Formats: sequence, C-alpha cells, structure tokens
Amino acid sequence: DSVETEITLANDLAKLLSSEEFSDIQFEVEGRIIKGHRNIITSRSDYFRGLLCENLKQDRLSKPIHIDNISYDGFKALLYYFYTGS
Repeated sequence: DSVETEITLANDLAKLLSSEEFSDIQFEVEGRIIKGHRNIITSRSDYFRGLLCENLKQDRLSKPIHIDNISYDGFKALLYYFYTGS
C-alpha cells in the first residue's frame, strides 16, 4: 500500500534527522549546532541548494553554516518538514 510506504519512509527519515547518523552538514542557529544531510536538504529546497553550493565553492562546508532570522526550534521544524513532508 503506497500510503503505508510513504509513512514508513517519513518515519525512517525523521529517525535519520533525529539520530544525526551519516550527517554531512552543520548549521549554527542561535549559537546551537544542528546537523543534517546535504542530499536531503538540497533535494527539498532550492534556497539551501544555492546556499550549500556557494559554501562548497568557498570550501566552507567543514564549518557550521550560520543561519539568521529564524529560531532554533523554527529551523528544526523546517528541517523536519524537508525530511518528512509534514
């Protein structure tokens, strides 16, 4: 059943975000670090694709990318949406 498959996929991706397993990118929001996965984030957001490509060109992906104008909890919710679609 396709609905069950989508739910399972969303749950698995939410677990991946929560565990930070295999994370390859870090964001700094309100002085706190949030880890993520470039492939997921860039596939879900043109804005972040551009941001990460620019940081890659400047060889800055090894350092956390500072994010302004959003709260820590708001950014976590945004990433959760990117990973799960909800």
